[in-house]
Formats: sequence, structure tokens, C-alpha cells
Amino acid sequence: MKYTFTPFPGAVAPAVLAAMARPYSVDVNELPRLHEIRFREIFFSDAAQVALLPQRREALFELILNSFTDASPILLGVNGPISSQMMTVAKALNKDFEILDASYGSVFRKAQLTKALDQESYSAIFFVEIDPYSGVRLDIPTYAELIRRTQPDAMIFVDASSALGAGKPLRVGPDVDVYYAGLDGSFGVPAGLSVVALSERAGLKTLSNAGTGLTLNFSWQQQLNEKPPVFASCLYPQLNALNKQLDLIFLEGLEARSRRIEEIGAAVRTWAEENGFTTLCESGSAAGVATVLKRKPIFTTRAIVDYCASYGIFIGDCPDELAEEYFVIAHQNQCDRDELEILLSVLNKFVAEYDTELKIRSNPIADFFRRKA
Repeated sequence: MKYTFTPFPGAVAPAVLAAMARPYSVDVNELPRLHEIRFREIFFSDAAQVALLPQRREALFELILNSFTDASPILLGVNGPISSQMMTVAKALNKDFEILDASYGSVFRKAQLTKALDQESYSAIFFVEIDPYSGVRLDIPTYAELIRRTQPDAMIFVDASSALGAGKPLRVGPDVDVYYAGLDGSFGVPAGLSVVALSERAGLKTLSNAGTGLTLNFSWQQQLNEKPPVFASCLYPQLNALNKQLDLIFLEGLEARSRRIEEIGAAVRTWAEENGFTTLCESGSAAGVATVLKRKPIFTTRAIVDYCASYGIFIGDCPDELAEEYFVIAHQNQCDRDELEILLSVLNKFVAEYDTELKIRSNPIADFFRRKA
């Protein structure tokens, strides 16, 4: 049996995968609307509009930029590999943007954000609430309060692709104008679906901004109410899987889900500390859904990733400049204590084997006989 502890794509529960094979049970064009209602009830109770989209996370940011930004400057908060992808997309779309920069594993300081807001007026500000490849969770309400006070016209956008699976409701309106998330990460649904939750102000913005390329145009969607878009039938298996995952979340309860994920994350960090590993993120800002660990000098990240894979356990490689030094353990979705114990037993075996090899290499008697041989 395989055990998946990678951030993207995240682990998908067997029951969720099995649901993809179900036959049509309701009107295929009605199913997305039913899911949008459930998303609002469970996660986005303050949202004016919630929409399911047939797109992956990688395409979602382009859609958001096309829908809500024009020639005015925008600010991108970059403190990890996922947020750095926003720069690539913004450049490709010729957007006028500036960067609020922090080292990977760090959060943005209030003084740093205040300085950026004092120097320029922005039409939109973007954050990634949890970057699973840096292991950091941003304090979005604190940033939002500062932005609302100094630049009330600026719209706030948050990528919740990892935060959505942490088991906590997300406030749309008071803190954030638009939450958007790919559902193949911490939410535990096969790739192909994403969700966008809009405040009333953001919904009105989509009516006036034509954008370039694919956009969120809710006036156009409303005209199609009697003649729904055909994409629903193309994604019926994913919609069935999403329905099952929402059932699992509802039955467990958001508080219980959040507590389970936090407890498993704490257990991983405790194991790391006991075995001499250090985490990338700053103290007090750890994301509940993923832990990024620095390798020991005696082995490579590829060695530990491949060793776990030989037991059917898949942990994550870190991208970009983190690849050589760090690996990631994502403890999200339906991950439970039993799966965690299996993972830690394999990691303990790996560490023990490398510690034994290191002792042999550093033993002068063993070195003498090795040279004689």
C-alpha cells in the first residue's frame, strides 16, 4: 500500500478515489452548484459568491490576474516556492508588479509591509497563506488590518490551496476579498478542480473588468443559468470525488479535522527535534499541514526520499534552491496516527542505518582493516 506525504499532489483517500467511478446520480449541470453551496456552508460563510472551476492551481493565478487587475501596480508577497511562481505568471502577462520579499521560511514583518504601502499605492495585494515548501503560515488578518487602514481601496487576494485543507473556516470580506485554491493539494481531491470565493466588492469588480484572456465574469455566468456550461459533464468523476471529500470533512467536523492535523504536525516536529533535524520555518509560524526539514550532512535529500519510496512511502522534494538541503513531509487530508507511525518507523530505520554507517566510517580500527583489504 502507498502512503503519500507530498504537498502537491496531495494524498487522496481511497474512498474519495472510489467515488470517481460512481454513475451519474443527479443532473450533471446541477452538481457544481450543489458543491458551491456546501463550500459556502462549511468554509466560506461570509462569501458573496463561490465558484467551482475546471482548472488546476497552476492556471488559477492567471485567471485571477486577468479578472481583477489592470495597468495599476500590484504587490506580490513572495516568501516561498509557491508564491515565487506568481512572479513568473505576472511577468508573462506584462503586469506592473512589485515584490514584498522575505527569505524562504520567513514571514513578512509589519514594518516591512508598512514601508511598502507607504511607498506605493496598489490596486491589488497577493499572498499565499501557507506555502507547503517553506512550512510557513502567514498571519493574514494582521496584514489585512494594516492594508485596510492604509490603503482601503486595495483588494486582497489569498492563495488558500494549502490553507483550505487545514480545517478552519476562511473569512471572505472583512479580511480578504478573494480566496482561491486548487483542490489537489491539502484538500485531497484528484487534480482538475479549483474553488474561488469572492466578497461582494470582488464580485462587482468582475462585472466591470474585461481583462485579457480567460476571466471570471459572473454576469456572463448568470446568463447561462438556464443553459449551463458543458464543462461539468467533463469533470463528473472529480465532482463525485469532491462530494465524497466534503462528506468526510462534514462527518469529522472542522474543529476535529484541524486538531488532528495540528497534532500530527506537532508529532512530526517533535520527532525531527529528537533526531537532530531542523525546520526551515521560523518558530511560531509553522504551517499545520506540512513540515520542511533540513537534511543532515551525512546524507542527501535524494537518499532519504528514495529510501522512503522503496517502502511505498512518498515524501516531498523541495523545488528551486531548497532542493539540495530540504525535504518536506505533508501531514494533511485524511492522514492519521497509524499512517504517521508507519512513516516515522521508516524514517527511524533510515536514520539508524546512516548513523551506523557514519560510526563505521569514523572507527579507526575499521579504517585500518579497510586499508589492509
